[in-house]
Amino acid sequence: MKKFLILIPLLGVLVFSACGGDDTKPTVTESSCVICKVPGEPDFGVCRGGNGNAIVGSTDTGITYEEYISGVELAGANCE
Repeated sequence: MKKFLILIPLLGVLVFSACGGDDTKPTVTESSCVICKVPGEPDFGVCRGGNGNAIVGSTDTGITYEEYISGVELAGANCE
């Protein structure tokens, strides 16, 4: 019975610690952000994440910052 009482709290610790890192937001510094303007569309911010990817809003695009900026500028945006 003692072993069973010890296992219950340990199981709870394992379950809650396994899910702890799932809700983290990408790391962004304000100095690495630009505002992109597209005629006829709302302006939007693009930031360089800690992993080098472009972050739009709070979403990691999965595309490097340089590739993302180049792509939106080719599509007609002006990013400053």
